[in-house]
Amino acid sequence: MWRRSACVALVVAGISAALFSVCAAGLALAPPASIGVLGDLLHLELRGLPRQAAWEHFIGAFVAWTLGAALVAALICRLAARRTAPRGGPAAKVGGMEPRGSQIQRA
Repeated sequence: MWRRSACVALVVAGISAALFSVCAAGLALAPPASIGVLGDLLHLELRGLPRQAAWEHFIGAFVAWTLGAALVAALICRLAARRTAPRGGPAAKVGGMEPRGSQIQRA
């Protein structure tokens, strides 16, 4: 179950990192156009606001968004696997013990 959660988390982190890099590249290459598009999406006038773009800001935000997306994806995957596990399956066992009623004697 953890292996699947880790795979999903890595995929989501990779996609998040790629999208963040594309967005940051757009902001670095064409700042007025990028600010205009963001302002149009948010219905705000952002062109007059000062902006500070530095490598420290890019790296910090890149790491924060990538790790945050990976952690959220792993948590959601883990919770979904726990909720969809069949009764008496690995997720239903607590401390290596099966729930009551699972010890049915068969002929």
